[in-house]
Amino acid sequence: MKSSDQQVSAKLVLARLLYWWRGLFEDPVQLFIRVGVESTDSVLEIGCAIGFYTTALAQIASNGRVLAVDTWEEGIAFIGRRPGNEQNVELICMDAELLELPSSSLDKVVCFDTFHEVPDHERALERWVTFLKKRGKFYFR
Repeated sequence: MKSSDQQVSAKLVLARLLYWWRGLFEDPVQLFIRVGVESTDSVLEIGCAIGFYTTALAQIASNGRVLAVDTWEEGIAFIGRRPGNEQNVELICMDAELLELPSSSLDKVVCFDTFHEVPDHERALERWVTFLKKRGKFYFR
């Protein structure tokens, strides 16, 4: 195994450990139910990493769709191997700032644990809110 392969694999192991730990204290399904994600929602998740929130969103928006975006190829591949995400989840490996979607096409946008990595916050927000329907909601932390 090459050194760069080991680093990528170590990053995946670390991410899995981090989200396992987070799962001891946070239930993402209950979080998204409380904030109003509905079964027919179309949701964009920016910075999905290994799918901790993606899986919860897919479960709740079971008759909708979840667009999960990240630049991390190994994280996207990991989500693709997880059971239950194949029905209503579209995985997109790219910079979310470059994402092209029709305006007013989404009910929710979720950006957790990622916004600090976005180089131009103002430009990104201006772009992402155009994807939201009139009464759409943007959640970030």
